[in-house]
Amino acid sequence: MWGTWTVIMLLFLFFTIAFVESIVAIAHRQHSAPRRNGSIRRNSPVRENGSIRENKLTLQTNSKGKRLLNKTEMFYFKVVSSALRDFCPYRLGVLPQVPLSQITDINQCEKLTPSEKARAFSLVCDFVIFNSDLYPVLAIEVNGKGHYQNNWKERDTLKAEVLKQAGIPLKVIFPDEWPRNFAESKAKFGRLLRSLVG
Repeated sequence: MWGTWTVIMLLFLFFTIAFVESIVAIAHRQHSAPRRNGSIRRNSPVRENGSIRENKLTLQTNSKGKRLLNKTEMFYFKVVSSALRDFCPYRLGVLPQVPLSQITDINQCEKLTPSEKARAFSLVCDFVIFNSDLYPVLAIEVNGKGHYQNNWKERDTLKAEVLKQAGIPLKVIFPDEWPRNFAESKAKFGRLLRSLVG
């Protein structure tokens, strides 16, 4: 008698586990289904006032907002992102407009005066390349036409000094010295990556 109940319980347990695993597998397939052309997958239709409408995620631009990057910076952000995907997949990533205080300990910079440290907290790197553990490995500045405003020399010198003391390499991109063609710029940055990463 005990043997029969044991077999029944084992069968019940086996089928329960199999059922749960199948549900998890289905949910995983739906969640990780490929999206065509990088678009966002549409949700299932929902009912509204008795009629069916498509439930879409709408991405709208706030007309009062300001774009994070200017045209030149946007071009090189795409160049860097594309080069990283092709030359260093899954190893490195890039983020734009990273505050210097987020990747360095400004207060530990011994060579800076208190006023320089205060100014350094307001500085931002155009792009920062991170490794898979989100440690910065390279800071990038794009010195386009909009760069040369106000106290730009002082800002550049201060930023370079903070990065140097933190041990983070800095690459300055001068657009006039780079190809205007996307593919050629990407290839040039790819060569730079190979020389840095190996």
